[in-house]
Amino acid sequence: MRGTADEGIDRAATRTHTSKCGDQKYPQRWPAAAGLTAFQVLNRLGLKAGETVLIHGGSGGSGGEGSLGIQIAVALGARVTATASERNHKFLRSLGA
Repeated sequence: MRGTADEGIDRAATRTHTSKCGDQKYPQRWPAAAGLTAFQVLNRLGLKAGETVLIHGGSGGSGGEGSLGIQIAVALGARVTATASERNHKFLRSLGA
């Protein structure tokens, strides 16, 4: 895995989902630190296309690192397995896990 944190976050951002609030849709926004944390972990692991990664807490309930990590790993071409409560499984699949 090569490149800058911004490149990894930009690639993942193209897959960011929207949430419905009232009659309008708003893009979900995670703190930049969450995206940077997810990218740094995957970078330190040396994750490459075709490899498999397990991400615990993939639904992002604790700040977004998990869901952003899934999106970044998928953008890098990795296979992703993620954990979350059953009610969030559909969301994880929509991210590519």
